[in-house]
Amino acid sequence: MVEAQHRPLRIDVVFATTTIEQYLTGAGGSLKSQASYASILYALQEQLLAKAAGETARDVPAATSAAGSSMTTRRRAWCGGHMRPQRETSRASLALIALLMGTGCDGAEAGRVELGTDVVVHGATTIDVALTGSDGTRRIVRAAAKWAPLLAACVRGASTPDGWLIGGSATPQPRASDIADDARKDGVDFDLRAMRDTWLAGACVASGLPQLLTAAGLSWPGALDRIWPAVLERAARR
Repeated sequence: MVEAQHRPLRIDVVFATTTIEQYLTGAGGSLKSQASYASILYALQEQLLAKAAGETARDVPAATSAAGSSMTTRRRAWCGGHMRPQRETSRASLALIALLMGTGCDGAEAGRVELGTDVVVHGATTIDVALTGSDGTRRIVRAAAKWAPLLAACVRGASTPDGWLIGGSATPQPRASDIADDARKDGVDFDLRAMRDTWLAGACVASGLPQLLTAAGLSWPGALDRIWPAVLERAARR
């Protein structure tokens, strides 16, 4: 097999997030050209890796499009290209996307994730993240396999092994709201709620909730409100 710098030329390797990051780091050129390179490469990555896996390249099933693939590609391009001179800011921005799209947390919860205690990398596509809500309640969420490689790359690229993954109020790193505001100034829709909603929509589909509602003759999840406490109680006993 032909190799370049001891790296086999396979699609999953050539278009891995870490490979794209390495290329963009050494590409040089203006910020505009870097953003253009990043946009093309991430779009190719999404299409080719999905095709290699026999999947359709999209964030969630077609009927649940809170934030489409093209918008996700633009966001990643902005993080990886426009912000390239600020390496730590670029990493934090990509980590924010991976957290929101991969675990369904909100921006404030993303800012509370600590590398040393809240992120456990079990493998290339298996990462558990401890999320802390505004009331202090903690929950463990396994990141979606599609976003785990990007999240793992962001963890490896952190400047310190025990700091904040994104950046909280006590750190010099940007908070989620800062990243979103900077992106909007550059014309990129970095909607934190939309990215979380994309995860929620995908999780609902994967859980079989739409099929359950159809089978029960229900048209709206709100119809489950009456029995929901009992559902949660039963789930806690499992």
